[in-house]
Amino acid sequence: MKVLSLVIMLCIMQIPLFLCAQASLVSYSVLSADELSELENMLAEAELLPEHTKFYRDWDPSTRLKSDWHMQVLQGGLDALPLFGDLRQVMSVDYHGDILEELCSIAFGVGGIAASQSRHEEIRKFADGIKKPADIFRYLERAFSELEPLMDAAFDDLSPAELDTLQAFCLQLMLEEEHTEDYRAYFEKHQLPWLNDMDLGRMADLLEKVVAWLWARQPMNIGSGQRCWKPLFTIWN
Repeated sequence: MKVLSLVIMLCIMQIPLFLCAQASLVSYSVLSADELSELENMLAEAELLPEHTKFYRDWDPSTRLKSDWHMQVLQGGLDALPLFGDLRQVMSVDYHGDILEELCSIAFGVGGIAASQSRHEEIRKFADGIKKPADIFRYLERAFSELEPLMDAAFDDLSPAELDTLQAFCLQLMLEEEHTEDYRAYFEKHQLPWLNDMDLGRMADLLEKVVAWLWARQPMNIGSGQRCWKPLFTIWN
């Protein structure tokens, strides 16, 4: 019996090692080696090489306000596939900080902005207290109360007229044709300008004022070891 108990104990001790080995075998690649080989064969039948999948796909040659990541995806062809594999791996983790870091790096080219682990746990505990629908609003009220001064600061360089124009642009950008009249009525009610002519260069000027605020504010350590987060979306992630 002692020998059997020892064998059982040793088997139990092997479980974490087995799980780690299984995790290391997980592949986040978008396409397998066989699938890539098949694509290469299909290209060869058309007298093409994998390099021929790399070509300029963007209708606008300007790279203004475009992320390097998206430009590589648009133009990299098969060479861009590892970017998706890396993203899939990051999105598989349970810690939102890693996900936020990756997404902000893709969108804005900035890093080091995710909340500390202790801040993450603080937010998680608060979220765990949500037991009924009304609790969701307490969570949102707290989040917005902390975000409001950062939002105000982020758009502080815009005049009231510029802010109205940018809001109108963002709303009209997502507008479906069948909802035009409803949106026009909403704009008129709230005295927002209706943009008949979208001047993208002008919108880029306004957006760059906001992005400049983000780039200028990076996290810094303070005495307690906690991090003081200035960027716009770092408090509640």
